[in-house]
Amino acid sequence: MNKKIAEKIDLLMRRFREIGSAVVAFSGGVDSMLLVEAARRTIPGNFVAATAISPSYPSSDLLQVKKFCSDFKVDLRIIETTEFKDPAFIANLDDRCYFCKKNLYGAFVKLADHLGLDLLVEGTNLEDLGGDRPGYQASKENPRVVTPLIDCEFTKEDVRAVAREFSLPSAEKPSSACLASRVPTGLSLSPELMSRIDRAEDFLRSLGISQVRVRHHGELARIEIRRDEFGICIEAGEFVHRELKRLGWKFITLDIIGYRTGGSRG
Repeated sequence: MNKKIAEKIDLLMRRFREIGSAVVAFSGGVDSMLLVEAARRTIPGNFVAATAISPSYPSSDLLQVKKFCSDFKVDLRIIETTEFKDPAFIANLDDRCYFCKKNLYGAFVKLADHLGLDLLVEGTNLEDLGGDRPGYQASKENPRVVTPLIDCEFTKEDVRAVAREFSLPSAEKPSSACLASRVPTGLSLSPELMSRIDRAEDFLRSLGISQVRVRHHGELARIEIRRDEFGICIEAGEFVHRELKRLGWKFITLDIIGYRTGGSRG
């Protein structure tokens, strides 16, 4: 272990001992998995992991959360979120993430109160602070929410490096995001649309594609994958076309630029 990684681990462990007791928000990604593992090592018996069931969260992430908590004997609590009852979220404007995270953090803080735990830990890292982050604004507004990866100045590579040191299964997991991010701003959201996107992406992953987004543009589905995996999609082109048409799109395209974050914005 190099000196920098050792120092980062020490900082994170000390921060969790300061936190004392908490609900740790666990999405299944590498950031939140690292935080659950840090809590498991430093405050065992004084934390629970919490995840949410929602139409806007990929179903594959929930399976990974359940498996990790089962394998590592972590107390997992699962709640159902209610963002689809909020017209501000359904409208899918630029501040959609704010309303989603406000709903989520409120539910997790209620869980913390019910269990007698002090804080809610969430997984924003230092690099996530760039650009417009309405979801992070929701965390800053809630005094019970803490962000240890920011406190300890973890970049994404720091997170992955420590996750590798801890042999966490998500250390190399591609970045994920809520399914609502596949829909351009201004097009309204529905549980049914989220389900279609989720099933389409699961299908494409079943072909061996590692990183995928199915962007919804009304009658058109735009597939974003890594350029080095184009061949998989092209070779299975007729199968892909047939399956996505079955899921409700009339036109199916493969984006020539390939996968990128924020691809719904063009």
